Amino acid sequence: MTPGSPWPAEQRERGYPLESDGEGTRIMGHGVREVVHVNRDGSLAPLVEGSPTRTIDHAGIITVIKYRFRAP
Repeated sequence: MTPGSPWPAEQRERGYPLESDGEGTRIMGHGVREVVHVNRDGSLAPLVEGSPTRTIDHAGIITVIKYRFRAP
């Protein structure tokens, strides 16, 4: 799960014995969201204050929190 996800708390409320198993990394096809500047020719550049912007999602490596269920 990504940090801040409500899923672990929801599962605990339902009675599942969910335990944190540390952090890890995953490659995600949409893992990075970036706001960039749109040039007049349509190309993208780093963000400049006050310029037209566009939000793009692209692949990247993200930090995740791993969880496990203990068998009864």
